[in-house]
Amino acid sequence: MKKIFISSAISGSERIFDFAEYLHAAKKVAEIMGDSPVMSEDFSAGSYPLIHCFTKK
Repeated sequence: MKKIFISSAISGSERIFDFAEYLHAAKKVAEIMGDSPVMSEDFSAGSYPLIHCFTKK
């Protein structure tokens, strides 16, 4: 099982465009393929390295 990072278009605290439909579809595809989707919305903005997104359980 791989972790798949799925990013979104966010500017500050607001989304630039509404990609909710596409993000949901990407998440479902990752799950169907047996992988673990990691959504950017699951993490707050911070100064920690991106690697924490993949190592957090």
